[in-house]
Amino acid sequence: FFNLFTLITLYFKIRKVQPDKILVFTIKINILVSLICYFSEYKLINNITGLGSSMINSKFMKLIVVTLLKFSLKKSSMIFFQNNDDKNFFIENNIVNENKTKVIRYFGVNINKYKYSPLPDRDKGLTFIYFGRLIKDKGIFELVDAIKIVKKTYPETIFKIVGDIDYNNPGYIKKELINEWKNKKLFELNKFQIDISKFIQTSDCVILPSYREGLPKSILESLSIGRPAIVTNVPGCRDLIIDNFNGLICEPKSAKNLSIKILQYINLNKKVRNKMSINARNSVIKDFNSDNIILEYINIIRSI
Repeated sequence: FFNLFTLITLYFKIRKVQPDKILVFTIKINILVSLICYFSEYKLINNITGLGSSMINSKFMKLIVVTLLKFSLKKSSMIFFQNNDDKNFFIENNIVNENKTKVIRYFGVNINKYKYSPLPDRDKGLTFIYFGRLIKDKGIFELVDAIKIVKKTYPETIFKIVGDIDYNNPGYIKKELINEWKNKKLFELNKFQIDISKFIQTSDCVILPSYREGLPKSILESLSIGRPAIVTNVPGCRDLIIDNFNGLICEPKSAKNLSIKILQYINLNKKVRNKMSINARNSVIKDFNSDNIILEYINIIRSI
């Protein structure tokens, strides 16, 4: 009923505005707006920013979503993807025409806002940070189990989690469980922050053990500041990290392998960590500068 109400609301807003072109983001809104535009002459530009929890966890929901996408995206003028895995998934499942697709790196990151900051000068008591929604698909359970393993060897290691529970997501982590972990002093818990820069600057490494991403903005911002990242070998994450260059890559859904990578980073000498930090910054300047990406995005839209 909520989706039906949203569909009707969007229909009347679009009809009132009479836009020249419509740009839509996220799977649900892509489907709803595309359905509205199916019987109109609006130029529709779809942005696939990730496949969402339903595509990961439920075969039934995946079937429904794929069916709706196949129908609704037929009239799209252009479909932007954030990574090649998502693009290939849509092409292989005959959801879209390859000629109407383009991989573009989201909107990149503002390298002037997220300026380079050298790693903290310390040999032990390293600080690792995760920031994002507290849901299962972000790999929170694996992260907590990995923390337990790491602290057995290096109890002085600090872990910080910054973010809120997403109660709208079926995989949200219960507050009681989070408080239980916190009370055991496994990590420091901080609420959602509008500006995460200071947290990143005081950390030595960022962790994102996600099950799947579009192109994680959290990692882009961290790399721009010069923080190596430990991420899972999944779409989106592996598009940003080169193993042992600007971060480390671990196996998805494996607390043991994640702990191995965290221990590996702890045992790197300071010179190697500093080199990895510089590589992180340079990788963003080279491939993910928002000025270049937004200009490319605008030029493509103008050509449609």
